[in-house]
Amino acid sequence: NYTFYTRSDDSSLLWIGDNAKVGFSLTNLTVDNRGLHGDQERSSSPVSLVAGAYYPIRIQFGENAGGDFITVNFSTATITKTTNGLGYYYYNPATNGF
Repeated sequence: NYTFYTRSDDSSLLWIGDNAKVGFSLTNLTVDNRGLHGDQERSSSPVSLVAGAYYPIRIQFGENAGGDFITVNFSTATITKTTNGLGYYYYNPATNGF
């Protein structure tokens, strides 16, 4: 089980799994941190992922005024909350990232 987090100023949204590819909407978000706000972190409910499998992830960020940043973190029972996705995230430009 993974917990995902976004910390942003302003809005940030995160989807993982099939919803990240097609059908993503404001009703099936994994992390909902939308709106105009200062530095704010929101987290997901635990997401069950299978080891060795690939899962699409979509992250969207919006900025109005003031600060301009986003971080994406994740944690498990054995992984302390981290922003270091090395070895966890993979981008495939031939398939538009999916």
